[in-house]
Amino acid sequence: MGAEEDQIRILAKAAQVLGSLEAAEAWLLIPAVGLDGQRPADLLATPAGAKAVEEHLDEIERDGDKP
Repeated sequence: MGAEEDQIRILAKAAQVLGSLEAAEAWLLIPAVGLDGQRPADLLATPAGAKAVEEHLDEIERDGDKP
């Protein structure tokens, strides 16, 4: 799977977890404590970064926390 496909899939997952596309787009641009202070959008450039963002979303979804 390519970087663009990862970005689309993760944006869709973020929208589901966070409740809207607008919330997901905003979340991608805010440094996340669970990602060592990095912006999720910056991590999507690499497969390892995309995986970290997806795992962080899984954590948010599982814990019921909103970032």
